[in-house]
Amino acid sequence: MVVHEQDPYNAEPTPSALAEHALTPVGVFYGRNHGTTPVIAPQEWRLRIDGMVDRPLELSLADLKQRFAHREVVATLQCAGNRRAGLQAVRDIPGQHPWGAGATSTARWGTVARCGSSYPGTSASRCSAGGMSRESGIISSLSRICMRVSTGLRRARQRQLS
Repeated sequence: MVVHEQDPYNAEPTPSALAEHALTPVGVFYGRNHGTTPVIAPQEWRLRIDGMVDRPLELSLADLKQRFAHREVVATLQCAGNRRAGLQAVRDIPGQHPWGAGATSTARWGTVARCGSSYPGTSASRCSAGGMSRESGIISSLSRICMRVSTGLRRARQRQLS
Protein backbone atom coordinates (compact mmCIF):
# COMPACT_ATOMS: atom_id res chain seq x y z
CA MET A 1 0.00 0.00 0.00
CA VAL A 2 1.07 3.54 -0.72
CA VAL A 3 0.19 5.27 2.56
CA HIS A 4 -0.41 9.00 2.15
CA GLU A 5 -1.36 9.57 5.80
CA GLN A 6 -1.67 7.37 8.90
CA ASP A 7 -4.24 9.36 10.89
CA PRO A 8 -6.70 9.72 9.36
CA TYR A 9 -5.80 6.69 7.28
CA ASN A 10 -5.40 7.44 3.56
CA ALA A 11 -3.78 4.83 1.33
CA GLU A 12 -4.02 3.30 -2.12
CA PRO A 13 -2.88 -0.06 -3.48
CA THR A 14 -0.37 -0.34 -6.27
CA PRO A 15 -1.79 -0.92 -9.77
CA SER A 16 -0.29 -4.42 -9.78
CA ALA A 17 -2.14 -5.30 -6.54
CA LEU A 18 -5.42 -4.12 -8.09
CA ALA A 19 -4.85 -6.13 -11.26
CA GLU A 20 -4.54 -9.44 -9.36
CA HIS A 21 -8.24 -9.81 -8.45
CA ALA A 22 -11.64 -9.00 -9.94
CA LEU A 23 -12.88 -8.16 -6.41
CA THR A 24 -10.43 -6.12 -4.37
CA PRO A 25 -9.32 -7.95 -1.20
CA VAL A 26 -9.87 -6.01 2.03
CA GLY A 27 -6.12 -5.75 2.64
CA VAL A 28 -5.59 -3.79 -0.59
CA PHE A 29 -8.86 -1.80 -0.69
CA TYR A 30 -8.07 1.91 -0.85
CA GLY A 31 -8.74 3.98 2.24
CA ARG A 32 -9.85 7.62 2.02
CA ASN A 33 -10.78 9.29 5.28
CA HIS A 34 -11.25 12.88 6.41
CA GLY A 35 -11.44 11.96 10.09
CA THR A 36 -10.62 9.10 12.39
CA THR A 37 -12.40 5.77 12.00
CA PRO A 38 -15.00 5.38 14.74
CA VAL A 39 -14.74 2.38 17.03
CA ILE A 40 -18.18 1.05 17.86
CA ALA A 41 -19.56 -1.65 20.11
CA PRO A 42 -21.92 -3.53 17.74
CA GLN A 43 -24.29 -4.47 20.59
CA GLU A 44 -24.65 -0.81 21.62
CA TRP A 45 -24.75 0.87 18.17
CA ARG A 46 -28.11 2.38 17.10
CA LEU A 47 -29.50 3.95 13.93
CA ARG A 48 -32.07 6.64 14.64
CA ILE A 49 -34.54 7.61 11.92
CA ASP A 50 -36.22 10.93 12.66
CA GLY A 51 -37.02 14.24 11.06
CA MET A 52 -39.54 13.97 8.20
CA VAL A 53 -41.19 10.80 9.50
CA ASP A 54 -44.53 10.25 11.22
CA ARG A 55 -42.78 8.70 14.22
CA PRO A 56 -39.08 8.28 15.00
CA LEU A 57 -37.56 4.82 14.89
CA GLU A 58 -34.44 3.41 16.48
CA LEU A 59 -32.82 0.22 15.16
CA SER A 60 -29.92 -1.85 16.43
CA LEU A 61 -27.39 -3.47 14.14
CA ALA A 62 -29.08 -6.81 14.87
CA ASP A 63 -32.45 -5.28 13.83
CA LEU A 64 -31.02 -4.18 10.51
CA LYS A 65 -29.60 -7.63 9.85
CA GLN A 66 -32.70 -9.58 10.92
CA ARG A 67 -35.73 -7.42 10.03
CA PHE A 68 -34.85 -6.24 6.53
CA ALA A 69 -34.25 -7.95 3.22
CA HIS A 70 -30.57 -8.28 2.37
CA ARG A 71 -29.34 -7.20 -1.05
CA GLU A 72 -25.89 -7.43 -2.63
CA VAL A 73 -24.37 -5.55 -5.52
CA VAL A 74 -20.88 -5.60 -7.01
CA ALA A 75 -19.71 -2.03 -7.53
CA THR A 76 -16.48 -0.16 -8.11
CA LEU A 77 -15.68 2.90 -6.02
CA GLN A 78 -13.18 5.50 -7.10
CA CYS A 79 -11.85 8.39 -5.07
CA ALA A 80 -12.50 11.78 -6.69
CA GLY A 81 -8.83 12.61 -6.06
CA ASN A 82 -7.62 9.62 -8.06
CA ARG A 83 -4.71 10.57 -10.36
CA ARG A 84 -4.19 13.88 -8.52
CA ALA A 85 -0.41 13.36 -8.71
CA GLY A 86 -0.68 14.03 -12.45
CA LEU A 87 -2.50 17.29 -11.80
CA GLN A 88 0.06 18.30 -9.18
CA ALA A 89 2.80 17.81 -11.77
CA VAL A 90 1.20 20.71 -13.66
CA ARG A 91 0.27 22.90 -10.71
CA ASP A 92 0.50 22.55 -6.93
CA ILE A 93 -2.74 21.80 -5.12
CA PRO A 94 -2.03 22.90 -1.51
CA GLY A 95 -3.05 20.55 1.28
CA GLN A 96 -3.87 17.62 -1.01
CA HIS A 97 -2.23 14.19 -1.16
CA PRO A 98 -0.61 13.11 -4.46
CA TRP A 99 -2.95 10.19 -5.19
CA GLY A 100 -1.88 7.93 -8.03
CA ALA A 101 -4.28 5.74 -10.00
CA GLY A 102 -4.82 3.21 -7.20
CA ALA A 103 -7.74 4.79 -5.34
CA THR A 104 -10.15 2.46 -7.13
CA SER A 105 -11.54 -0.74 -5.63
CA THR A 106 -14.29 -3.22 -6.46
CA ALA A 107 -16.29 -5.13 -3.85
CA ARG A 108 -19.48 -7.04 -3.26
CA TRP A 109 -21.49 -4.67 -1.07
CA GLY A 110 -24.27 -5.80 1.23
CA THR A 111 -27.16 -3.56 2.22
CA VAL A 112 -30.66 -3.73 3.64
CA ALA A 113 -33.94 -2.57 2.07
CA ARG A 114 -34.37 1.18 1.73
CA CYS A 115 -37.22 3.52 2.63
CA GLY A 116 -40.89 3.20 1.75
CA SER A 117 -42.81 0.52 3.62
CA SER A 118 -39.57 -0.92 5.02
CA TYR A 119 -39.63 1.72 7.75
CA PRO A 120 -42.87 2.14 9.67
CA GLY A 121 -43.95 5.79 9.72
CA THR A 122 -42.03 6.82 6.63
CA SER A 123 -43.09 7.47 3.09
CA ALA A 124 -41.05 6.66 -0.04
CA SER A 125 -41.50 10.23 -1.28
CA ARG A 126 -39.62 11.51 1.76
CA CYS A 127 -36.60 9.28 1.27
CA SER A 128 -33.61 9.63 -1.00
CA ALA A 129 -33.04 7.10 -3.72
CA GLY A 130 -30.00 5.67 -1.96
CA GLY A 131 -26.52 5.20 -3.30
CA MET A 132 -26.29 1.99 -5.26
CA SER A 133 -23.62 2.31 -7.92
CA ARG A 134 -24.03 1.00 -11.42
CA GLU A 135 -21.22 -0.86 -13.11
CA SER A 136 -20.87 1.59 -16.00
CA GLY A 137 -17.45 2.17 -17.49
CA ILE A 138 -16.15 -1.25 -16.54
CA ILE A 139 -15.18 -3.84 -19.12
CA SER A 140 -14.35 -7.21 -17.66
CA SER A 141 -13.45 -10.68 -18.75
CA LEU A 142 -11.98 -13.70 -17.00
CA SER A 143 -8.48 -12.76 -18.11
CA ARG A 144 -8.42 -8.99 -17.55
CA ILE A 145 -10.26 -6.05 -16.05
CA CYS A 146 -10.04 -2.63 -17.63
CA MET A 147 -11.38 0.45 -15.88
CA ARG A 148 -11.74 3.72 -17.72
CA VAL A 149 -12.25 7.24 -16.49
CA SER A 150 -13.25 9.89 -18.97
CA THR A 151 -13.39 13.65 -19.04
CA GLY A 152 -15.05 15.72 -21.75
CA LEU A 153 -12.65 17.10 -24.36
CA ARG A 154 -13.61 20.72 -23.63
CA ARG A 155 -12.88 20.29 -19.92
CA ALA A 156 -9.67 18.39 -20.57
CA ARG A 157 -8.42 21.31 -22.70
CA GLN A 158 -9.11 23.92 -20.01
CA ARG A 159 -5.98 25.49 -18.61
CA GLN A 160 -7.49 26.19 -15.19
CA LEU A 161 -8.05 23.20 -12.92
CA SER A 162 -11.31 23.33 -11.06
